[in-house]
Amino acid sequence: TQTTGTGELLRLPEVQKLVKGDFVVLPCDLISELDGSVMVQQWQTLNPPTMNVEGKKKGGNGGARREKGGMGVFYPTQGLEGISTKKDETDFLATVAVDTPTVPAPAGSVRENVEEVVMCMPTDTLNDKLEEDKGVLRVRQRLIERFGKVKMRMKYRDAHVYIFPKWIMDFAAKNERFDSISEDVLGWWAKSRWQESLIPKLGLDEVLAPHQPSNNEMDDDEEEDEIDAVTLSSTKSTAPQSSSTPQPPSFATRVRPSPTQPQHSPFQPFIPPILAYIHPTPTSPTPHPTTQPLIRRCDTTPHLLALSLYLARQQPLTAPAAPDTPPHPFAPDHKIHPTASLGAQSRISAEDCLIAENVRVGGRCNFRETVVGANCEVGSMVRLTRCVLMEGCVVGDGVVMSGCVVGRRARVEGMSGSGGGGGGPEGQQQQGDVVAGEKKGGKGGGRKKGGEGDGAEDGKTRLTDCEIAPNFVVEAGTEAKGEKLMAFDTEDLSEEDEEEGEDGGEGSEMEM
Repeated sequence: TQTTGTGELLRLPEVQKLVKGDFVVLPCDLISELDGSVMVQQWQTLNPPTMNVEGKKKGGNGGARREKGGMGVFYPTQGLEGISTKKDETDFLATVAVDTPTVPAPAGSVRENVEEVVMCMPTDTLNDKLEEDKGVLRVRQRLIERFGKVKMRMKYRDAHVYIFPKWIMDFAAKNERFDSISEDVLGWWAKSRWQESLIPKLGLDEVLAPHQPSNNEMDDDEEEDEIDAVTLSSTKSTAPQSSSTPQPPSFATRVRPSPTQPQHSPFQPFIPPILAYIHPTPTSPTPHPTTQPLIRRCDTTPHLLALSLYLARQQPLTAPAAPDTPPHPFAPDHKIHPTASLGAQSRISAEDCLIAENVRVGGRCNFRETVVGANCEVGSMVRLTRCVLMEGCVVGDGVVMSGCVVGRRARVEGMSGSGGGGGGPEGQQQQGDVVAGEKKGGKGGGRKKGGEGDGAEDGKTRLTDCEIAPNFVVEAGTEAKGEKLMAFDTEDLSEEDEEEGEDGGEGSEMEM
């Protein structure tokens, strides 16, 4: 259902049955110009395969192995004009640097932007903690002792893109209280890396228990050493010390051990790290971020409007591109679809507008920074600025909208009260008179304004920064700004009125 938590999804029997190995979690509202294969390759590089040839290892520690870690994606919410807003949701993220590779990363790698997560939570949860502790964020001393230097960010957001190893399914199944992947699975996993007391509480000692070989594996050939791909590297003179058995720090004989320093048990499992790709902030705050690919979640109406207008500004595939410049990954085939029918003297800015297939537009319309979905009908003398019309919308004559998002099959009535016009044979015959590619401003807008003044101003519909729900009908002459236009659920209200009438008895009749 829509209220099912992401953590609960991992515990569903059908999901547990389908996942047979490492897997990727993706949100349904992600817009990413970054190639996903880059993230997968980086995760594979930082999690080299540790192969146990015979399922055993010399030394009697049968099958002990180092499990793979995970990786998430976080992007900055500030720095993009026209896309970033002050109301963007953010997450609290605390990270530490990972070891510098011996061999420099190749060109195009994201290795330099990868860090280890030690603490993460939504900003709302952080604000609750700050309110409880009177504006102070309490951090355990063990975190500082373990890592020393911790970087904390509050202007980034979790993209909900995760690369998880197979054992995460068992980890989620053992903790039925986990409701969210970002807050519960990632948060407790990151804390268990430096807060060893959480390992048995979260069941990680059982999830990451050493592999017990089966009877078939014990009947195989002679025992062979575990093969670690990292130790076979020819770029290092000595093999790195295995981190699966952490060594306690050595002190001088006169230094007493710290009471807070935990005593590592040889039977304590190694907790793999959860890494984070920290997407860089754009170097230039422009509407066209050419320095860094765009990564955003489109989960609110303002995000839908901003991202739709951003994609509308991209050059189509049919436009001549600059040399050595690849086309945009989301570039449309046409800015104005060939099947669209546009009326006479209609001005549509081809630089920042998108018109989908089977759209019918009346005469003397003016569109700027607008996206019109498929099968929409727009009447005559309609002015749209920074608007998004989803599929099947109907806009009447003389409607003026700015910064609005119109849901699917919604209806905005115009001066005549009709749903729309200009889509008949007359509009199709006048298609050759359309002025496409007109930039902002110009004399055409003034003539249109003068023409509109001759009409009935009382019946004109004007909407500014409004959100219209799907299938909703906006009556002619409506003037609204910054409102959400939607239908109320009157069934619940009628039931409450009936219950109050029955309980009230004669008293309710006297009041009436």
